[in-house]
Amino acid sequence: MTETGSNGYDVIIVGAGPAGLCAAMYAGRGMLRALTIERGAPGGELLNTDVIEDYIGFPSIKGWELAEKMAEHAAHFGATFATDTVEHIRKAADGWFDVTTAHGHLYRAPAVRASASTPAKACPIAPCVTARSSRAKCSPWWGAATRPSKRRIT
Repeated sequence: MTETGSNGYDVIIVGAGPAGLCAAMYAGRGMLRALTIERGAPGGELLNTDVIEDYIGFPSIKGWELAEKMAEHAAHFGATFATDTVEHIRKAADGWFDVTTAHGHLYRAPAVRASASTPAKACPIAPCVTARSSRAKCSPWWGAATRPSKRRIT
């Protein structure tokens, strides 16, 4: 296994569809170093869509073209991309997350954002959910963002 951890990433984003690319862009805008891992080309289901006519700001755009623009926008703010398949995510004893890929890489970060369109049964993130962190089941963010807020929303 190739250890690529301790690499300075603040967040690892699993999946580079529209949600993952948006997360990568905003992570970069927030001065976070983000690694986005996608098993194929960035864009997700946009790559399977010929023409999109209901995306704000674009009266009509090809799916691949919108995906390309989103990936370029995320990269503009510093997002890094890796083409690989995430096989397992687990929370290590030090509180960081270990993300293992099919190509044998191990990435580490204090937070993980899951935005891959994977059936729940096959989701690689489920093993990292512990009784101590049951709130992670409902949230696509793991790490600092999974700590319950003391603010009450009414």
